[in-house]
Amino acid sequence: MRAIPAAAGTGAGAASAPVVGPGSGLVGMGTSSTVRKLLNWTHLDQLFTNATERFERRRGERAEAAFKKAIETLATALDAGRAIRNDGFFGLGDDETSSDAEQIFEGVLRASAESHESRKAERMGELYAYFALHVDVSAAHANFLLGLTERLTYQQLLLLGLLEDEGRPADIPDFDPTGFFTHAEMGIILELHDLAKEGLLVRDDHRVIASFGDINPARLRTVLNGKVLVEAMNLREAEGADWDGIKWAFSRLGKIDTGQAVDGRIKVEAVVLPGSPADASRVKMDKQVVEFQDSVVRLEDLPDH
Repeated sequence: MRAIPAAAGTGAGAASAPVVGPGSGLVGMGTSSTVRKLLNWTHLDQLFTNATERFERRRGERAEAAFKKAIETLATALDAGRAIRNDGFFGLGDDETSSDAEQIFEGVLRASAESHESRKAERMGELYAYFALHVDVSAAHANFLLGLTERLTYQQLLLLGLLEDEGRPADIPDFDPTGFFTHAEMGIILELHDLAKEGLLVRDDHRVIASFGDINPARLRTVLNGKVLVEAMNLREAEGADWDGIKWAFSRLGKIDTGQAVDGRIKVEAVVLPGSPADASRVKMDKQVVEFQDSVVRLEDLPDH
């Protein structure tokens, strides 16, 4: 079975800075010398300007990527002898009325263009090809799946592929929340809870997932529309870099990273788990204290130019 490789360290410095319109600089706007130093070193000033200028171009590129992937996937399937659906999905050639296929394709292109995660775009193209090849997916179901995919992050889609029974890794962490969370834990636990609320994940012990307190990655399994998306969008496969966010988050479960301390402090959140007795007011602090070797940048480490 495919194992999750050791987590690759990721980290970033941060600084408060004014957000301004395209073309206007951040450096020299009355910011302190240390902040100007950070902005110069990270090129954030230019990043904001470039992002604004490239926004519309990237929208078009993402839509084009989805279009090309849909055509490529369909062509490969047809060359391999697959049959395309013939149930009225593609319409009757009436130019006055958009067919289901056309309307859904428009939705795929729009969703791809508007997603800020470029890696979702080609997967959206694969999703459309799946609709075109599978007569058992009605237009209504296709639209529902499209809307569902729009709401999910790329990492959530990959989690569906990771947690499917077929080829499931053996080293998915066994972690039961107690209500004591670091920020790193909150991210992955609430992403998984969101998938469960959408009916895409269940527990293998049939325990109801009533809240985030019921999320244990080792016990979760992809089901129903989650399995459809895994097959339709080829979510069992991804580049190594695509798994890094999941590896990073899983490695933090049950741990406090001293390397993330600021002024000797680490932010945590404690909340009594839903379903606890009414008089409960405490949570169990059950963390292993470790220091991960992530790449972080602090102002004192930056060069003077």
